[in-house]
Amino acid sequence: MRTREEASKASANACFGGGTPAGVSYVKSLQDISANLHAIHELEVVVKDIDLGLCDFPHIRDGRVVYLCWKLGEKEIRWWHEVTSGYDDRCPIEEDPV
Repeated sequence: MRTREEASKASANACFGGGTPAGVSYVKSLQDISANLHAIHELEVVVKDIDLGLCDFPHIRDGRVVYLCWKLGEKEIRWWHEVTSGYDDRCPIEEDPV
């Protein structure tokens, strides 16, 4: 990743003013990521793994709070788990009987 290399150079040369134009875009990208994560957290979405795109959403199930669980690539939310457990313990959301 060229940007990361440039940011490392900028960091190493910070006492000399940075020395690379890529450092500015790298810092701007980090600020954007931080702002987006903050907005997601304000929606009460719990980001569990950015690389996997794994998120949990608070939900009331049988009178208690659980997490609905979604992973990037899944077409819809079809799983849930207890707030004290995680992805490995998720259970399918059963369809309501018609």
